[in-house]
Amino acid sequence: MHIHGYYQHPEEFGSLSAYGADAPAILELSKENPELAKLLHPDLPYIAAEIVWAARNEMSRTLDDALARRTRALLLNARAAIAIAPEVASLLAREIGKDAAWAEEQVRIFGALAAQYIPQGTKYPTAPTVV
Repeated sequence: MHIHGYYQHPEEFGSLSAYGADAPAILELSKENPELAKLLHPDLPYIAAEIVWAARNEMSRTLDDALARRTRALLLNARAAIAIAPEVASLLAREIGKDAAWAEEQVRIFGALAAQYIPQGTKYPTAPTVV
């Protein structure tokens, strides 16, 4: 017995391989609306359809959830995640019935979180001595 999403050869879905058996549904979203097929950022492997899928099928309800947990954008490239935050917030807002003010607040909250993932020009200190 296999868990949900199992697919014997997920590598055939390229960057969507992590979705396993759900990857064809995400590809279908991008075929229905070609705007959803575009990369959200050239330095990240995610397309807009993944955000729509996360909202519709994975209960993604915040920008942090979409960019840190449903995708790993924040962990892969915090600067790129910050850059796509407004577009992703708009996608989420449309999918879950929120307004522009909600999207703007999500971008503000996410920006504050994501900034903590960007080194602030200091050299990394040596490891502390354990006493």
